[in-house]
Amino acid sequence: MTASLHILLVEDRDVDAELVQRELRRAEIDCRARRVDTDEDFRRELRDFAPDIVLADYSIPGFGGMEALEILQGEAPLIPLIV
Repeated sequence: MTASLHILLVEDRDVDAELVQRELRRAEIDCRARRVDTDEDFRRELRDFAPDIVLADYSIPGFGGMEALEILQGEAPLIPLIV
């Protein structure tokens, strides 16, 4: 039995995060997803949730894809990021 993929969503809008998760289910991707929209939550979930991949909105007020990339480069450089 394989473990499900852990996906961390950097998204400030619930409706957009739900859309992403619906498309993942539709594609039959076995995954668990969590959503964050702040630097602090992102760092916590990197540590606690241990994502396999990060899907990020480019622009979130105060935090977004480019900030997530900077954090990943310093703290978890092997985790891929899709913006």
